[in-house]
Amino acid sequence: MSKAIGYTNISPRIKAVRFPKGKIVLHLVDGRIIIIPANKFPEIEHLSAPQKRRYNTLAGMGLMFESLDTVFHITDFIGKDFSSEILGSPDKNNKKYIVKKSAQSKAAERVVKYGKS
Repeated sequence: MSKAIGYTNISPRIKAVRFPKGKIVLHLVDGRIIIIPANKFPEIEHLSAPQKRRYNTLAGMGLMFESLDTVFHITDFIGKDFSSEILGSPDKNNKKYIVKKSAQSKAAERVVKYGKS
């Protein structure tokens, strides 16, 4: 029985978030720590320290702040899901593969804006 290597079969889930100066640090349930420059998310960067502490995770897949109308999806922070199936074998130079995108990567939703009532 072979043991899984890496994070290929693990869906990332947010456990906690910190905001050291100029950075957004995501602590994931699986133990990974993702560090992102805060300037990539100006809406979050411009929040005050108390506003940043008032966040909620949405089943670990989203991040939402009381002061914002935006829901940030995990893929906004870590990038797209490039899960693929390799169909066939490499060419004679071991360089080209036929790759089919998974339906999962097409279903990922981007940042959603919600209006306040």
